[in-house]
Amino acid sequence: MISDISKYDSIILAGGLGTRVRDILPQKTAKIMFRIDEVPFLDYQISYLYSFGIKKIILALGYGSEGIIEYLSEKKYPKDLIIHYVVEKSPLGTAGALTLCSKYVRSPNIFVLNGDTLTSCSLKELLMYHLDKKAYATMNIIKQSSTQNYGNVTFNSNHEILNFHEKPDEHSTSNFINSGLYLLKKNIIDNLSRNTYISIENDVFPKLVGQKFYAYVCDSDFIDIGNLNTIDESIDKLRKISLFSIKG
Repeated sequence: MISDISKYDSIILAGGLGTRVRDILPQKTAKIMFRIDEVPFLDYQISYLYSFGIKKIILALGYGSEGIIEYLSEKKYPKDLIIHYVVEKSPLGTAGALTLCSKYVRSPNIFVLNGDTLTSCSLKELLMYHLDKKAYATMNIIKQSSTQNYGNVTFNSNHEILNFHEKPDEHSTSNFINSGLYLLKKNIIDNLSRNTYISIENDVFPKLVGQKFYAYVCDSDFIDIGNLNTIDESIDKLRKISLFSIKG
């Protein structure tokens, strides 16, 4: 059981079309390149991962990939940080994009982040929880007063996830939401169909219920730059984050 977090790979899902925030982004710009005082959200996520010891980041790109690739070519990151990227030829969904990343994955468990959300939860604590539970998949969840726009999660006393609803309905009564941060066994990705549109939220998570699929509850701020209703609040939160130096 490997507990050294530097041995674990990570994937950032950044291929979405960003339709909800398209009006506030420059043309052909991915959500993850939304800038806060000239700093793209991408750098906040890279900083977050690297600050916990993650040394390999794989970017799953789609819409607006040209701008991200150009930015990466000009940016100097720490020499011990490895960044790979893959580009969808056509939209594959959040899980379909993971299959493109698998060629770069070497660790048996992978951190996966949505490209438009961020928390302050400890990745090291999430990892230890995942390993202690011998989990197949672990979802980082947080408590929110409003769950209207997020995946809704219910779980039992052992924190095994019982239900996951991508958008709340009359059956969704939990105040716990999917924060967009996961730890997944690599074989979850290996078993997915290639070159097929697959949603991790709609097609994968519901099928993981009952298969050592755990909720890791974290008391954290939640930042979402993919929703116009939360963008101003998220910008204020990001401005309070002290980015560590990622200039190399």
